[in-house]
Amino acid sequence: MKQEEWLGQLTKLFQDEINLYTDVLELETQKSIAVVKADGKSLEAITKKTYELLVMAAEIERVRMKSIEDVYRFKNFAFPETGTLTLSDFLNRLDRDSNFKLKEHASSLKAILHRLKEKIKSNEKLILTRQEILSRTIDAMKEKAMESGINTYGSGKNPERKQTKRQALMLNASA
Repeated sequence: MKQEEWLGQLTKLFQDEINLYTDVLELETQKSIAVVKADGKSLEAITKKTYELLVMAAEIERVRMKSIEDVYRFKNFAFPETGTLTLSDFLNRLDRDSNFKLKEHASSLKAILHRLKEKIKSNEKLILTRQEILSRTIDAMKEKAMESGINTYGSGKNPERKQTKRQALMLNASA
């Protein structure tokens, strides 16, 4: 395997990974909008598509790490004592030009992953806030319903309808 081959292959894998994570970041932005609008169907579709893209990204990462392992063997690099290959170790062993080309892609990947991580945290907070608001709204509605004496269903395993006394409503029949 020539250097141009494995360098081109790794560059393409990095670019594919960057593109996938960019798509996931866009979906996370759409997810924020869906959460704010309380659009459950969109949220479900976005979550499904995100999962599919993340599975694809994980596979590309696996192939990328396998390619790095192949380069280690091809170049007769000593494997790290920990037994786990890292991108940093790999880049440090490469010649200057190869290191520069791959480090640029690695930095781009790291940046997009950082932005994605921040967006995911933001969405989690948004979802938790939305759930809390809904929970408090439901609790307030239950409390008001109990105070007003309106017929309500109880909660629990066997909800039952409770009759309360209401005043008769008089209508003006002549109007």
